[in-house]
Amino acid sequence: MTAQDGTRLIDAWHELLTDEVAEDTHTHIETELGRRGLVFDGRALCTVLRPRLTTPEELSGLQQRIRPLLRAFAKVHERGREDATFRSQFGLLDWEETLLTSDTGYSVASPTSRLDFFYMPGSGALALTEYNAETPAGAA
Repeated sequence: MTAQDGTRLIDAWHELLTDEVAEDTHTHIETELGRRGLVFDGRALCTVLRPRLTTPEELSGLQQRIRPLLRAFAKVHERGREDATFRSQFGLLDWEETLLTSDTGYSVASPTSRLDFFYMPGSGALALTEYNAETPAGAA
């Protein structure tokens, strides 16, 4: 698939979401999420009718830009597991020490974590807002 093909498909997707379809879909989503208890503080968990679609090239570019950060996280995690002196700067509680030094069977610190970014297609602007490792929402 070329970048032009990807852009054409994304444009076609957005053209399908007319005002009428958007209103009907929004009402249906709000109703179903409420009925199933998928709300937080009165707000539906899914509020997106137009997902952020990217071309394969954009995805690859984002992955290349994010990989160094993930490698840095992995290095800090590994060093923290191996070096108590390094680890002491984080002021971990006893139970956190136990978790960090236990064999979890995973090669990453938090297999269900996620990075939250703002990304502006076209300009390529990318801003990390937070690293969520404490909740299982990353798996969703």
